[in-house]
Amino acid sequence: PDTMKRAGQMTNVMVEGVPCAWHTAGKTDNGRRLMYLHGGGYMAGGLYSHSGLCSRLAKATGGAVLAVDYRLIPENGFPAPVEDAVKVFKWMTRNGPNGPSAARRTFISGDSAGGGLTLATCMALRDQSGPLPTAAIPISAWTDMTSSGASMKTRAKIDPIAGGDGEAVKQLAAMYLNGRKAEETPLASPYHGNFRGLPPLKFYVGDAETLLDDSRRCHNKAKAAGVKS
Repeated sequence: PDTMKRAGQMTNVMVEGVPCAWHTAGKTDNGRRLMYLHGGGYMAGGLYSHSGLCSRLAKATGGAVLAVDYRLIPENGFPAPVEDAVKVFKWMTRNGPNGPSAARRTFISGDSAGGGLTLATCMALRDQSGPLPTAAIPISAWTDMTSSGASMKTRAKIDPIAGGDGEAVKQLAAMYLNGRKAEETPLASPYHGNFRGLPPLKFYVGDAETLLDDSRRCHNKAKAAGVKS
């Protein structure tokens, strides 16, 4: 229960049809804004599952955090979540918790599926020549829908959330891709994408996670492409 406690204020807002929520705490610097994309395998999660986390992020950073309730499978597969995230990020650059105002610094972060979506959103914004965040922070990111990372097997017995034989991850990937090939769909499986021109990245991942190599390999690809990571 303690993980669900909020450290500040949560204000729901509808962004062009996408449900979102602002999180602020204390003396918030509304010019610094972080868009947060929740995890849940593109099937679960939402504004309230991650409200405690987003609230604590707002308190720790002193900025405003905008949580996004992007569309989920099975009703909405790729590219719906990417479309929602891009739309909300562009809106966030022009609107803060107190109404219309230009952001001074912007960030994108998310965990698991939301971590992969963080990278995909940056790639989509770059491809559209849109505004890029000051930096992006993928957490335990699911970036490779082919499950080709070695840690998918080497950490299978010790990962408490995404361990086991990997069948659940493969089923979620198939549902999200909806007939597409992961290697040919980088905005769904960003490990297979082009990292050139992305903003600075900071990856967080645990050594016991099956998704460990999803982060390590993306970090290496980003550095090879000249991205600060």
